[in-house]
Amino acid sequence: MEPTVGNFGLVVTIHGNQIEIVAETRERGKFDIEFYSLQGQKLHTSSQTINEEQYIISNVDITNFATGSYFIVAKSATMQKTYQINIIR
Repeated sequence: MEPTVGNFGLVVTIHGNQIEIVAETRERGKFDIEFYSLQGQKLHTSSQTINEEQYIISNVDITNFATGSYFIVAKSATMQKTYQINIIR
């Protein structure tokens, strides 16, 4: 069965000072997870090449992140999704 193009999901979990980003994709090709400040500064990038349906896990240390809003951007070859998270200390 051929993977579906343009189909992925994202789960974000905070464990203390770690954010775990788990993406499930059925799309082949490059898959990026990027973490940005509200001002647009890229704080973290995780890139993988996907050959079959799988989960991608990226961990981000947020020890030095201030209280505020941040964006997680998940990008595949055909789609981009942006999620906003808030960190409250």
